[in-house]
Amino acid sequence: MLIRFNVKNFLSFDSEDRATHDTSSQEFSMIPGKVRSKEDHILKTGKQNLLKFAAIYGANAAGKSNLIKAMAFFKNCTLNGTALPQDANLYCKTDPNNKDKTSYFEAEFIVNDEVYAYGFEIILSTGLFVSEWLCKLTPSKEEYLFKKEDAKHGYEFGGPLAKNEMLKVLVSSFYGSNGLFLNFINRTMAGFYKTNPQAEVLRTAFNWIANNLDINYPANPLSTSSFLANEEALCQASKLLKAFGTGIEDVKSVQVPLEKVAPFFPPLWLQNVAKQMEMSNTPKNDIFIRDRNEIFVVKMERGKTFSKYCFQNPTKPMLSMNWTVACIHAFRISS
Repeated sequence: MLIRFNVKNFLSFDSEDRATHDTSSQEFSMIPGKVRSKEDHILKTGKQNLLKFAAIYGANAAGKSNLIKAMAFFKNCTLNGTALPQDANLYCKTDPNNKDKTSYFEAEFIVNDEVYAYGFEIILSTGLFVSEWLCKLTPSKEEYLFKKEDAKHGYEFGGPLAKNEMLKVLVSSFYGSNGLFLNFINRTMAGFYKTNPQAEVLRTAFNWIANNLDINYPANPLSTSSFLANEEALCQASKLLKAFGTGIEDVKSVQVPLEKVAPFFPPLWLQNVAKQMEMSNTPKNDIFIRDRNEIFVVKMERGKTFSKYCFQNPTKPMLSMNWTVACIHAFRISS
């Protein structure tokens, strides 16, 4: 679970507060405040109480989406081990000097009831990683598992990793390369953890970033469309969207003629699928098709003619399908 995310010198996030000259990073936090009237909004864990849900609101062009872009950059760098050439201009442009300053990224999260913080600093204009760290946090202290303080220093290991000789050998081979050590140890040393189980924490942190820090943009397609074929699940989704005050009143399926989806299929493709179902003794098959404005579910069942459903928005003009799942398929109240 994400506890907080910190960023500095990235897009609209400056390297310092120009009024107070405070150079601290800017923070997004899931830690609840002191209000006690909304206890049902709080997820209570053994380590840290967290908000179940948090939202960012503000005027257009205020920088809300830049926080998501910062999180995505952090994740992509961790998974790729390097920045991309097109990232060179992502530093904050409010001060020309920011071009040569480091940009700061750090995520604090809970895995297996333990709290960790992983982060790095990079000069975006050159793509040079300056520092990197992973630490375990407790109420009384922070214990660095590894850290590289700046470009002039090498990696140091602490806690359960302090006496791991294999790590010292690996980091010596990594020394001089411009990348992230957490990526290196997980992407190129697949067999390392079999002989070094005490270093499993490195894989735990990397896997959390890879699998649990889920970044979604409005234009992202649905990660799964399977619930669309289930009328009961679709009804429940409709109720949730209405309860959340989205303005979405209803989500439903509308039957359409097969000819409407025919342009999406190569010639005889459906017939070939039907033959494969017959050969494999498959009783049912659902096929999901998406275009810019609609999602189709073609339901195929052995021994029956094809039936199909189109999820569409009947209002005019049609809502942008790239906003959320709901706006593609929903009935919105006319204003």
